Amino acid sequence: MRKLSALLFLLLASPALAQSLPGGDSNAPIEINADRLEVVQPEQKAIFSGNVEATQGKIKLNSDRMTVFYRPAGEGGGQSGVSRIEVAGNVKMNTPTEFASGDRGVYNVDNKQILVFGNVLLRRDKNVLNGDRLEYNLQTGRSLLTSGDTGAPVGATTGATSGGGRVKGVFIPKAKE
Repeated sequence: MRKLSALLFLLLASPALAQSLPGGDSNAPIEINADRLEVVQPEQKAIFSGNVEATQGKIKLNSDRMTVFYRPAGEGGGQSGVSRIEVAGNVKMNTPTEFASGDRGVYNVDNKQILVFGNVLLRRDKNVLNGDRLEYNLQTGRSLLTSGDTGAPVGATTGATSGGGRVKGVFIPKAKE
């Protein structure tokens, strides 16, 4: 795997990338390791593929593929920056206290919203939640876990659920000391 963090900053011209991974120290650098990087300048995107690992401070995000969409300076508020990050395949996110996984996901930087689709698993301590779709709003702290992936393309936030399953949660009370 190649270390691409310095190259990424040059290629994307995106000083706001350090604010892109949710829940992390927005001032910490982001290091992205992958087997391959393709930059499609006319479409303003960078595609990392093969054993992708993004780390910012104590936050780690792994996937098979990560597509970073960015905007040039002067568009959407003036500053250059990342507008959306899409991940697909074996998506896993670790923090010191939490773990989340799913089949695919999107982080909409401008809306501060995270969507995770397919086989969603959330774990904190011994508590576990399962569902098919997770919506999390970073501004409000509101989250919604539903059963049935909508089948909508990554980035879509509307539509009825299509699965017949149910959301499942297992909560383990802490022992009194």
